[in-house]
Amino acid sequence: MNLLFTNFIFLIFLSCLIAVSGCSSSSNGNKSQKIIEADTIKFRNTASIHQNCIMVGKFVDSSDPAHFANLSKEKLGRKSIYGQLAPLGYKDIEIAVVDEVLKKHGSLDFFNALEELNCDFYVTGEIIKFSNKFLLTYSVTEIVMRLDLFNDKGELVWSELENGKSDAGAIPFTPIGALTGIFFASKNRKEEIAVQLVGSVSRKLVEQLDQFLDKIDRGPQLSSGTAKSTEEAHVYSALDLRLAIELNDFDGAKMITNQLLVQDPENSEFLFLAGKAQMQKGEFEVAKEFFLKAIQIDASQSDYYNGLGITSLRLGNYLEALTNFEKALSINKKSVSAHVGLALTSEKNGLIKQSGEHFYRAGLYSISISDYPSAVYALSELKRLALEKNSLLQKAKDLEAVIKFNRNMMLH
Repeated sequence: MNLLFTNFIFLIFLSCLIAVSGCSSSSNGNKSQKIIEADTIKFRNTASIHQNCIMVGKFVDSSDPAHFANLSKEKLGRKSIYGQLAPLGYKDIEIAVVDEVLKKHGSLDFFNALEELNCDFYVTGEIIKFSNKFLLTYSVTEIVMRLDLFNDKGELVWSELENGKSDAGAIPFTPIGALTGIFFASKNRKEEIAVQLVGSVSRKLVEQLDQFLDKIDRGPQLSSGTAKSTEEAHVYSALDLRLAIELNDFDGAKMITNQLLVQDPENSEFLFLAGKAQMQKGEFEVAKEFFLKAIQIDASQSDYYNGLGITSLRLGNYLEALTNFEKALSINKKSVSAHVGLALTSEKNGLIKQSGEHFYRAGLYSISISDYPSAVYALSELKRLALEKNSLLQKAKDLEAVIKFNRNMMLH
């Protein structure tokens, strides 16, 4: 009995001991949790002191108002800078919110605006140049933009100028270069190209801004690595690749090409565009392989053969070029690139009259799609050939009359 009683007392004692231990453990756990939370709060407070908020203020348009008159260039530039900053981890203050605060304090009083929004930096920009012009077969868009960074004391701490041209690295003007220009030329898409070019210029400016903030240890250590992963995470389309090619964005075109071909390695359009991107870089052998693969999958596209014809010309194989341009023309009788290609190969073989006929048709078909730079180029070549072959003089006069008539119709 005494033994049972003693065991009973021992069990009660053991239970209490466990309970106390559990309470103590729970208490210590809570204390540990509170310490962790306190450390986290302390870390967050430290992070919040970091200069990680950039307010995107008003932009000014100082460019020629005659160019892109229907675009709000200053708004386009501002939104583009805001969009490029967003993935970098800075505190996100929407443009609409910024506008409300600036409306209250005045657009020039950004000191109080920064204070109200609890921001550290204020960005303003200027559109200095925003133009488009034709250089023979090339449509050239050029944008120059400046970005200024002010601190919360109103001091200008950083300023940078950046420009972009849609014809950067354009092929020198030779007969084959002119054909390549026609093949690459964008038709009636100058505004789309301009918007893409604004994005390219903005990206360069924001990369430099981010690097500056990293150097002075007043911004999040993200920049290039984060920006790259954001780009790679983006799902691209054939349109993105076309625009990258037209903007001569070699790195962008390579990245987009790789992503598209991983998604669908048997897509003939992706292969064709990959060929154009390689041609643009001067890698004609590689471009040729891409065009051949595209044709193996889909042999019904005239431009695939035009691409193959131009690479053949670049590699000095005129007979192969002739065959490909003839194939392109059999698919599309109105192909300007095919007619110019056949004009060049015909002249190379001494067939002046035949060459002139192709330039004449290239000019007419260029007018039909409002591609007047290509039409003017075809006319200049036709006039040159007419000096050797008098029978082409009338063709040159006829083409010139059609060009003038259509241009006058456009002006009225």
